[in-house]
Amino acid sequence: GYVARQMITRCSHTVFTIHDDFNCHPNYMFKTQNQYRCILAEINNSNLLLDIMYDIQNKPRPKLPVTTGTLKSSEILMSQYAIA
Repeated sequence: GYVARQMITRCSHTVFTIHDDFNCHPNYMFKTQNQYRCILAEINNSNLLLDIMYDIQNKPRPKLPVTTGTLKSSEILMSQYAIA
């Protein structure tokens, strides 16, 4: 839901979404793909996923930053397909 809301908010053209499916006029598809990768890179740089995981487990989040993986945002931004 977060990614879909961000896509609709950030794109200056009409984007239709159904879950994780984003559609737009073909002239804007490259911009839409690029925006999608930017949102995923921002999520990767944030604590959003960690916060969600701790909320689901009903556990307090640690004060110190926790690292969960080694995927770099630059790799997300340069990827051909954001989801495989």
